[in-house]
Amino acid sequence: SRMRARAAARRAGRPQDDFPPGFRPGGRVPPAPPKPAEPAPLGEKAPGTGDEPP
Repeated sequence: SRMRARAAARRAGRPQDDFPPGFRPGGRVPPAPPKPAEPAPLGEKAPGTGDEPP
């Protein structure tokens, strides 16, 4: 299916080297970096931090 998508992109006239950042041609896309933990909403305990409101 990847070859088919690439062929479709070539037919559409997109440049062949239009890769996402971090992509190595002939290799694999590395997994996305882990997202930073979102801060807990106000008035709620952040798990594992002891950040409890008074």
